[in-house]
Amino acid sequence: MKLKNVNRKMMIIILIILLITIFAILISSTYLRTVVNNAKKEQVVGELFSSIVYDNQNEEEIKVLVKISSEDGIEYIEKPDGSQIQANGKQNVAIDYKVKKDEENIFKIKEIGKEIVDKSVCVTDQVIKEELGIDVLSEIVGYKTIEITENIPLEGYNKIQHQIGKNGEWQEGIGKMPIVDYDIVRNALKNEDDTVTVSVKAENTVTSNIIQYSKNLKIKNTTLIDNIQAESLIDAMSKENIETGKYGVTINDKTYNLQVYEFNENLTIDVSTEFGTEQDVATDTDYAQNMIAIKVNGDLNINQEAILTTHASKSGYGGPKGMFIYCTGTVTNNGTITMTARGAKAEGEDVYLYKNNDNTYEYVPAEGATGGKGLVRVGGGNGNDGEKGLNRQTGGGGSGAVYSGLGGVGTSGDGSYGTSYSGGTGGGAWHSYSTGTAEAGQPNRWKRTVGDIR
Repeated sequence: MKLKNVNRKMMIIILIILLITIFAILISSTYLRTVVNNAKKEQVVGELFSSIVYDNQNEEEIKVLVKISSEDGIEYIEKPDGSQIQANGKQNVAIDYKVKKDEENIFKIKEIGKEIVDKSVCVTDQVIKEELGIDVLSEIVGYKTIEITENIPLEGYNKIQHQIGKNGEWQEGIGKMPIVDYDIVRNALKNEDDTVTVSVKAENTVTSNIIQYSKNLKIKNTTLIDNIQAESLIDAMSKENIETGKYGVTINDKTYNLQVYEFNENLTIDVSTEFGTEQDVATDTDYAQNMIAIKVNGDLNINQEAILTTHASKSGYGGPKGMFIYCTGTVTNNGTITMTARGAKAEGEDVYLYKNNDNTYEYVPAEGATGGKGLVRVGGGNGNDGEKGLNRQTGGGGSGAVYSGLGGVGTSGDGSYGTSYSGGTGGGAWHSYSTGTAEAGQPNRWKRTVGDIR
């Protein structure tokens, strides 16, 4: 009898444990189903209607991706042309559609158990600007800093370019960049209404879809050309009638051609900026034509990481005939002012900067420092440095190196003297097993000088 009572108690305990386990499993299962269902709902819960422009090359047929999402399910969608899409309770539907610029297009959406809702698609410049932006960050008369941005929500737009002026070249990249009004005018990039068109485009190179956006910016139109007499370049720049434009400035029977950029406010350079155009620099047949002169009636600030320099020849012929900065206020340089790799292909001449009270001049001499002497040797050796410039001279060019063998005597070319507009040219190198001499550097030679190479 005692054994039977024990077995009965054990069975009751096992039954209780089993019931508790089953109850726990049911609760857990219900909880998991709730979590899964909520997760599914979170996937589709969102904006009922959205649209993305993915190609606007043809403003009569702009390609738009329309997305409709409904937690309750979509019964049907009526497109602006009157045709319907039966969604059969789907929670997400995407539609490719073509629209005209600035034209309103109404989509009618019928969700299950709800009233019909009207949603509009109208592609304006403001809509495109949300994907590609052009904004003016700072501006004074004659100079502005702009920023071009890209915020396309679709992947694959891997080629992004910008263009300054309707006739300008398309260039890779976006970000902050300067607009120098006078150079816009000089490069014939301005519009008839004294604006410049800045454009940006993003291309999906796989699908050939392109999104593009343009904005017109007001610029100062200057075509002033004049000739003046002055005692020095500083005297010329101090004259009130020297404004933005081109000037022939005659000093001591020497005439200097200046392209002047005048700013009558504080000028802040907060993005790397080049002043000047191809008209200022040399070509294969002609010397550099002009000096770049920046006149600031106020303070000049070059911010950190910004570079102030001039245009350089696209064909490798250096820069203009120098850069002259005239500032009536304070110059604060936290960035870089440089003319590296911008020595001009031009004949040297005395450049009269300032006239002293005793009628003497502070000037840049026509002829710079002496070039390095060439090497004469069997074997090898690096060339000699040119002399350093004194009293505003430019430096002399280095001589060429020598690498000869088998008893041959190599002679490298001498470096040339500098000029007022460029450092000296390097002499030619000699690299051979025979005896011979490389050519010496010549002022303004502007082509590679080498010896025999075998």
